[in-house]
Amino acid sequence: MSTRQRLRNSSLVAVAAAGLVCAGCAYDISSGAKPEPTTAPTSPPAPVGQPVVQVGDSALGPVETDSQGFTLYAQLEDEAAPAPPGDCNDVCRRSWVPVTSATEDPATAGLTGAAVDTVRLDDGGYQVVVNGMALYRNRLDDAAGETNGQGAEEHWWALDPSGTPILTTLDE
Repeated sequence: MSTRQRLRNSSLVAVAAAGLVCAGCAYDISSGAKPEPTTAPTSPPAPVGQPVVQVGDSALGPVETDSQGFTLYAQLEDEAAPAPPGDCNDVCRRSWVPVTSATEDPATAGLTGAAVDTVRLDDGGYQVVVNGMALYRNRLDDAAGETNGQGAEEHWWALDPSGTPILTTLDE
């Protein structure tokens, strides 16, 4: 084997080894950190007739949840925003998944006086809006009733059954 071939082969091995090392750094399971998706998905819409928004239990007390019991959140700034989906762009949607409905008039259960509406999305679905605020799920919530998104960035808040933001955190 010529010197040129040995140099080329050793360079390829070094590049491949560096790639494996970097790939291993992309997701450190021991840290609990979750990988960021490369797209900005929405939540799967609840089947027609099933509540898209309902009331569930959490450490914060009763909160608005999706059909699977996951806590729903809104940005306080969205109350004054022109039209949802508000401020949550593609980067934001890596952590915050828009709550969607298959219909313009989503079913709800247990809400008390909350004004429920929708906004048409580019994909033809509808994002659910409560009291003028677009609803989102937080990717850090792994189970029904978790509230890991509560108070995030000091403007993401779970909503009570009337659609009012709960402005306390569990450590207060």
